[in-house]
Amino acid sequence: MNGANGAFLTNAEPRKGDTTTSENASFCKNTFRWVVDIDQWHPIEEHEGREFQFLLNLIQQEDEREQVLKYYHFADKKRALVSRLMTRAACAKARGCKFEEVIIGRTKGRKPFFKNVHEVAARTTTTNNGGSSSISNGNATMTMMRDGGRIGIANAPNFNFNVSHEGKYVALVSEPYAICGVDVAAPDQLRLGNRSISAIEEIFETFDTTLHPKEKAQILKQNGLSSQLSRFRQIWSLKEAWSKCMGTGLGAKFASAEFTISQDVEAAVNANNDNDDDDKVKSTKQQNANVQIDDKKDFGGAWTATISVDGVNEIGQRDENWSFYLHPFPPLEDVYDIPDDETHWITVARGPTSCVVDAHGEFWKTLKAKNIESNEQKDTWTRDIWRRAPSFRMLRVADLVPEELRYRFQCLVKEEENCERVLESIAATAIVK
Repeated sequence: MNGANGAFLTNAEPRKGDTTTSENASFCKNTFRWVVDIDQWHPIEEHEGREFQFLLNLIQQEDEREQVLKYYHFADKKRALVSRLMTRAACAKARGCKFEEVIIGRTKGRKPFFKNVHEVAARTTTTNNGGSSSISNGNATMTMMRDGGRIGIANAPNFNFNVSHEGKYVALVSEPYAICGVDVAAPDQLRLGNRSISAIEEIFETFDTTLHPKEKAQILKQNGLSSQLSRFRQIWSLKEAWSKCMGTGLGAKFASAEFTISQDVEAAVNANNDNDDDDKVKSTKQQNANVQIDDKKDFGGAWTATISVDGVNEIGQRDENWSFYLHPFPPLEDVYDIPDDETHWITVARGPTSCVVDAHGEFWKTLKAKNIESNEQKDTWTRDIWRRAPSFRMLRVADLVPEELRYRFQCLVKEEENCERVLESIAATAIVK
């Protein structure tokens, strides 16, 4: 978990007992799994208060700030603001650049990407030979050459990210090689208008053109309406993450994709130790011994899923270039526990670069290892797409503030809280009189 002063975003120290080789370590660089619980954030005076405005002004792009304020409900404003802060914090951390230098672009399908990743210069140390220099950003080491840094991010040639927010949580995922998508499915999202669902057939009728027949069969196999609705939410979240990965949004041909879900314990155990060579996978007991006690709190049960797309693979054959992980949130205490009706699902999709739908080609230009899944780097791709799923880390809003501004932000929040207490005290005195 992140420290009291936001140590998670700045801490560059390796974990105690980390036995990962440098070759395998390259597969975890800039693989972020972040989540913020907006129900735990209560800015005073809501969007008009100094705390919210301070954070809003960290976003340099005016159109992005306007989008945040267009939402009617304050909870939606919070989600929108936090998601935009997360994307910039992730890009700045990965590239080693300043927060305000990051420019976020969007494809025609509204998929966000690090637009100026090759133009913005990584902060570097001075070298004696005047050649390249490097700096550790706490997750990766970047190198900037004389040409102004147009080399992308070391160990993350296809650095990309995706965000989602619904219910209590805002989530961000990023990947160094695979294209990624994420979807947060809240427990109260399944309603038809203002009424609750009384039978699974109502779902089938409403989503008839988006569910694959075999997915309907999976849902019907569940015991009871609650379990059936939970399985539907999982499948729908998979479809959303898949479409967001590609950048097609709701334009994806959902009914052509068949998702098969497995409560795969292997993907859940020791999720943070996701860099072991598959040929040298350690036992669960041995892996646990190599991790600090505090780190074990980050583990969460991740279910897995596979995809088969009609017309792409043989019927029922999974596509080996895609992997999917479903994280119940908050994490289950035991991977065998059954999620309850209050469980959020954070679903992560990892897919090939060939899946990208980018009408204007701007996102495509940011990728440095195009078609990695089908060229001479096939081995690298195979190891990356099937590595274990990292677990999510809970962050506070303060952790998303640039380090050089964090103290100022914390002072502002403290002053706001003090003012609120004074006003409450005055109001209480007035009531007594």
